[in-house]
Amino acid sequence: MYEKLMQNLGFPDSEYLRKILEYLMDDVEARIAASLPGSIDEVAERVGMDREEVRAILEGLFDKGVVFPKDFQKRDYFRFARNIIQLHDVTMATQKMRDPDFAKLWKEFGDRECNQRIGQFLGATGM
Repeated sequence: MYEKLMQNLGFPDSEYLRKILEYLMDDVEARIAASLPGSIDEVAERVGMDREEVRAILEGLFDKGVVFPKDFQKRDYFRFARNIIQLHDVTMATQKMRDPDFAKLWKEFGDRECNQRIGQFLGATGM
């Protein structure tokens, strides 16, 4: 499931992004995140789990900055981070993820993979 999330973020072969995602989520959480977007009921059906268990996991992933509700009041429909920048910014900003080792993973990812790719993209677009 991590592979699908990495693909969605545009870094399908990233060693460092894999480490970040594994830090953020266990295998069950990754399976749920990879089944998004969807309502709690849709996700529960897709992954074959109890609705309330799925809700609790999605709330935990939201607290970590990994998934986002469509409506912040209802919190009944969620999606995975739209892009790598959103995932980085929100996971680094949340109080639940204040860990120097986690920040180091993001720095390694930026230095070794992401920054170069973003630079190539900006160069190709003339920015």
